[in-house]
Amino acid sequence: MGWKVTNIVTLNSGTGYSLEGIVQVVGGAGVPCLLGYTASGGSVRSSYIDNPGSYTTLPPSPASTYGAGNNDWTVVLAFQPIVIATGFAAPTDMMSYFDRRTIGELLDDNGQPVIDIVNSAILQEFLLAASGQIAAACQVSGIYTPLDLTTVAQSTDPSAALLRRLTCTLAAVMLVQRRFDKLSSDYWKEREKWCEDYLDRLRKGQRLFIAALSDVVDAGNPTVNGPTALDYRMLNLLPDRTQNYYPNRAQRLPLGRGF
Repeated sequence: MGWKVTNIVTLNSGTGYSLEGIVQVVGGAGVPCLLGYTASGGSVRSSYIDNPGSYTTLPPSPASTYGAGNNDWTVVLAFQPIVIATGFAAPTDMMSYFDRRTIGELLDDNGQPVIDIVNSAILQEFLLAASGQIAAACQVSGIYTPLDLTTVAQSTDPSAALLRRLTCTLAAVMLVQRRFDKLSSDYWKEREKWCEDYLDRLRKGQRLFIAALSDVVDAGNPTVNGPTALDYRMLNLLPDRTQNYYPNRAQRLPLGRGF
């Protein structure tokens, strides 16, 4: 889990600071928090969070700062967990279906495989996009709503694992499409075709997610509205009560429509 800075309180205003600037919070591991300030007489008078950071290990609080003045401006920090929507699967689920090294290489933008794939913003974005693709396919025929799929994803039913697998596979295909040098792989083309075929079956109701704590979802079953033949026969219709005046029902209805 990552953490971000949500509030700062100046403990020591420091000395030697110019009118305004940006400094970095010292300590911790991850993306450091950046603080902006305005100063008067060399001391910090007002401040704001320029970048809340993303920490895997928290810095100390109070914390010192670095990058301006005499580096003696110190602040008390407040932290909050970074909650990131991941749709129907989380980054940790990717490691159940694909090798961590493969995903790290696909996420690489700097010549070095990404080690911390759990906190990769790119992977989280693609998991969201894959979840949206599944939800869009299932809504075409009104079989599942996004809430239905979320319920399945959060359940302990085996269907949750199937939904996670489909989401992770779609996300992996997107990662490959992001890397042009990997597009020639037949394996990933086959994975994309598998996803599209499965989504098509979900759209048609030929494949179903088993709902948690219930039987099979009534996907693809037609809904019948209107009275039954028995309901119709029980209606207190005036023509039926005055048979000597009106033609009987079989004569009034088109041929083959009588009861």
